[in-house]
Amino acid sequence: KEKGLDLHFSYYPLIACTNDDGLLQFIPKAMTITDIKKEYSTKPIENYFRKTSGQDKEKFAKQLDIYIHSVAGYSVATYLLGIGDRHLENLMITEDGHFYHIDFGFLFGKEPPGKGYIASKIRIHTSMIEVMGGVDSVHYKKFETKTVEAFMALRNER
Repeated sequence: KEKGLDLHFSYYPLIACTNDDGLLQFIPKAMTITDIKKEYSTKPIENYFRKTSGQDKEKFAKQLDIYIHSVAGYSVATYLLGIGDRHLENLMITEDGHFYHIDFGFLFGKEPPGKGYIASKIRIHTSMIEVMGGVDSVHYKKFETKTVEAFMALRNER
């Protein structure tokens, strides 16, 4: 935000209790992408937004804008921090469009053993792009622009 870039990050408190356990704040009106895909077989995120917006075009546009900004922000953050074990059960979306990650058991390039993961540069699933209209859409271009702006804003930070 100091650089004039609002990526709509969601903050929630958590407390580490042990190396393996902790407590975190419940995020109301949010679903994992896995659960969204179970509820909506086609265009799951888009249909989730359409339902939660009540078919209001302005509200839908606001949800999509928040979503694009927050996906760009978290794409950069997860890349820079080497956050691993990203699957659709660790990715959540609120009714207002905020996208966020949960379960940070694998950081700094560490991946779950035996699953054959290879760390990718930017972790984004096709269903996350579909709601933007695909890789050739104006919304996806906005996502790319916001991702680059975030990298550039952090580039000279120490």
